[in-house]
This record gives sequence, structure tokens and C-alpha cells, in this order.
Amino acid sequence: MRQSQASVYRMKPDSYLVDKHGKPQAVILSIIDYRNMMRHLEDLEDEVTLKRAVRTSRRTISHDDLVSQLKSHKLL
Repeated sequence: MRQSQASVYRMKPDSYLVDKHGKPQAVILSIIDYRNMMRHLEDLEDEVTLKRAVRTSRRTISHDDLVSQLKSHKLL
């Protein structure tokens, strides 16, 4: 994006890019904020995956049984 087409406005604590009409187009985050956001997103995705697995599962096994099965198949 060319400098003449976008402007950077400083917000607290992040920034965003706007087009020539002043419409926000992109967000600029610090790397720390980005990593924290991605960790949080991954946690939420894990939660959704777990809830889906519990909802659709008919049979569960203990962690120890899972480890034993993985070891017996040389996957662990």
C-alpha cells in the first residue's frame, strides 16, 4: 500500500491503516499483542474441538489407556 493511499493513526495501544476515504483497512499490533491474541484464539479453538468431541463421542477412554494404545502401536 502506497503512503499516499493510506494513513496510520495512533490508537492506544494499537494502530490501524485507513484508505483514502478514511475507512479502516488493517490493524497494526505489537508482536506481543499478536502472539497473545493467537494463543487465546488457539485456546478457544481447542475448547470448541473438545466440546464437539464430547458431544459426538459415544465412548471415551482414560488418558492412561490412550497412552497404552499409542505405545502398543508404536506411535508414542
